[in-house]
Amino acid sequence: MRSVIANPIRAVVVEDQDDPRELLLDLLRTDHPHVEVVGTAADPARAVEMVRSLQPDLLFLDIGLPDHEEGFGVLEALGKHAPYVIVTTAATGHALKAIKLSATDYLVKPIDPMELRAALDKASAHLERDRHVEQTNQLLSRVDRFGRLRLPTPNGFHLIPVHEIVYCESAGNYSTLVMSDGVEHAITRSLGQLEEELNSWFLRIHRCHLVNLRHVRTYLKGEGGQVVMSTGKALDVSRTKKQHLLMALAQDGQID
Repeated sequence: MRSVIANPIRAVVVEDQDDPRELLLDLLRTDHPHVEVVGTAADPARAVEMVRSLQPDLLFLDIGLPDHEEGFGVLEALGKHAPYVIVTTAATGHALKAIKLSATDYLVKPIDPMELRAALDKASAHLERDRHVEQTNQLLSRVDRFGRLRLPTPNGFHLIPVHEIVYCESAGNYSTLVMSDGVEHAITRSLGQLEEELNSWFLRIHRCHLVNLRHVRTYLKGEGGQVVMSTGKALDVSRTKKQHLLMALAQDGQID
């Protein structure tokens, strides 16, 4: 019986034994074609590297990996950047630790097809919820005709005047907006997305910072240099962004 879930799931399978790995891959190919296995790994270091580079939606993690406290170290190494995780194991005594490390589900090998289906249904529900939230955030995070950025809240949304944003700071797929009054807003938008949405007052000066040129008060020389913002915060400028920044400030009449 094939799964009827339509939205694709990108998965990485971490398993150091051939037979269990092939069984899981065969079950996925046969019954769950919406699950695309984008990589497999047999050791913890490779697993962490693969998840960080491929950023899958789902990780099937064997916790019996050698030389790595039953594979749980993979989750500890990934921390908050771990995708949804379905733990696989030949033992039955690790469920509590898996739950504490926020695993989505827990399967005992040899994997039962019905239990695999239930685990994937649960993971799919989580992913659908995340996609819905992201789509909502994308709609709400547009700048309106009054120059205000709409930031979603649990009960509605805030309207943030763009000219009051001093700078935006990256935190992976999240960003923090630092306002002129010192208030900070965390949103589920990357700096790249904000760079596309905000107006020409804003310039990327570093992989971690997008600044409002109207709030730049001082430029300090250096390899890349620094800018001091209206809040008093000094931010590094990357060497590759230095010339672009100086040209932008000169055009705006902010430096000689």
